[in-house]
Amino acid sequence: MTAIWRKILLAALLLAPVIAPVIAVPAHALIPAAPDTETPGPSAEPQIANTAAEGADERIAARIHDIFSQLPSLSGVSVSVSEGVVTLGGTVPDAAARDRAKAIASRVDGVVTVENLLERDVSVDVSLGALGELSGRISAIARMLPLIGVALAVAFLIGLAGYLIAGLGVIWQR
Repeated sequence: MTAIWRKILLAALLLAPVIAPVIAVPAHALIPAAPDTETPGPSAEPQIANTAAEGADERIAARIHDIFSQLPSLSGVSVSVSEGVVTLGGTVPDAAARDRAKAIASRVDGVVTVENLLERDVSVDVSLGALGELSGRISAIARMLPLIGVALAVAFLIGLAGYLIAGLGVIWQR
């Protein structure tokens, strides 16, 4: 038996240099080759054009103004555009509206950057919305008071009737 194992070992040693490159070729094929020259890939940020199209600033301002006029919280915002730079001015009711205005303006085609000069309106008349909502809830509760009173009276009468029936000893004796 040892002679057979010697022949198998000798055959494996002789065939190893022939089989190894065949086995290694698929692994080599999976490794991508390094590029010879560096090619500039697309940048993550869009490129700014050297010149603006004629009338682009007016078109951008009109589009932003049209969008803002549809939103009650942004209808009073002033918009000016120069060379693709949008400047927002005026007052808005809260910080969320300020951020929303900047986000909307920055998504319009042709806008390079947005200067957000909007200020939050802290006047009392604008903040009365919450007070109006509270007074509406209080008046709704006041309108429900008669119904609540009737429900409590019916519950009291049912409890009183039960107490009186339970107090009659004649009904419960056999």
